[in-house]
Amino acid sequence: MMLEDLVLCDETGLYVVTKKLSAQEEEEGTFINSAERRLVYLDPESKEIKDICNLEFGDSISWHLADCYGRTLVLEGIDYKREVSNEELYDDDAYKDIFDNSEEIVATLSIDNGSPVVRYRMSNQALNSSVIDRNMLYVSSEADGVVRSVDLITGQEKELYRAQEGACYLYQKIGDKLCSEEKLEGHEFS
Repeated sequence: MMLEDLVLCDETGLYVVTKKLSAQEEEEGTFINSAERRLVYLDPESKEIKDICNLEFGDSISWHLADCYGRTLVLEGIDYKREVSNEELYDDDAYKDIFDNSEEIVATLSIDNGSPVVRYRMSNQALNSSVIDRNMLYVSSEADGVVRSVDLITGQEKELYRAQEGACYLYQKIGDKLCSEEKLEGHEFS
């Protein structure tokens, strides 16, 4: 049993993701896979651990925890739209094709009822970036150069900025400011 690197907390205790690792030997090498991902709660006073919910949803989406607000988790994932083998994931040429035809997804998951609700999708055919801050999602896509905010509770979407040319790469939020780098046509991010 292993713990993932994100620890969440509220006023009563800690939430962590546990998983089991397995090694699978194949012609191409040995692949380490995780399974049985679960959100668990640790009460620091009683030292009791309580199982909250399963984080495997039986879909072809590679989910990971991104943030939380209240009793809601924010998940990010890549929807490959089908099961992807280890060989495909580690083959540069195959993976590029699979990734270009996938979508980035942001979903919310109430820890009280356990099914993810997709809140936003972005095609991976263009370069995208996002920053999540509790119930707010900030996204930018090279496809249109627009920076948007999306309220993950209400679904309200708002245009915040439109790049004159190229796109903005969002990388963090400090206080009430979004940090980004702008990509101009023909130039890389600097």
